[in-house]
Amino acid sequence: MDSNIRHSHEDSVTMPLQGKRILVTRAQAQAHDLEARLQALGAVPLSFPTIHITPPRDGYAALDAALRELATFDWVVFTSVNGRFVAEALLEVMPDPAGKRFLLPRAALARDTLRIGLQRAGAQVVEVSAYDTILPEPSSETLAEIEAGVDVLTFTASSTVRNFVAQLGQARARSLADRAQVAVIGPITAETARNLGLRVDVEASEYTIGGLVAALVDAYGPR
Repeated sequence: MDSNIRHSHEDSVTMPLQGKRILVTRAQAQAHDLEARLQALGAVPLSFPTIHITPPRDGYAALDAALRELATFDWVVFTSVNGRFVAEALLEVMPDPAGKRFLLPRAALARDTLRIGLQRAGAQVVEVSAYDTILPEPSSETLAEIEAGVDVLTFTASSTVRNFVAQLGQARARSLADRAQVAVIGPITAETARNLGLRVDVEASEYTIGGLVAALVDAYGPR
């Protein structure tokens, strides 16, 4: 085999996302892991934070109060992209919650599915805000960079999709999505994207950052 061809093949295997310009819409404080994984696979990550994480509006008062009573809870449930998670799946495997007391630290704006499901099953649920999110203002330099061309838009939560559309406006967001591919972390995010008029090309089967990267490699890596 010609050495140039061999090296090209080896590069495509070790760098399956070589040269792909991939937009990362996670909060700046959370984006490093995804950006590092993409860069290691040859991609060019473009940071476009759609979320800025802030302390809860009550200054952690509700969370602190709940933690002082931690011994009164039977369960503390943390929902995170660090595990393969959707609320519906957790409800399916949860031992009988009737009569149990649950503490749910979560974002100020989050889906009510878990709380409602637990309450319907007879549980006592205390929800507290662990953090809040606000919409950051994109810089003109960042906007110019994405307008110069993006191969893939990535979304890791429904809030990243909603905020992306809010930041750019519906028409501009759809135009950018139409000129690129759209990759999402799971079915809830996919549904949000479609409801906002964005086509979904890649959906991770494992709802984690690692699962999203694996889905990108499957979709755009060498055949």
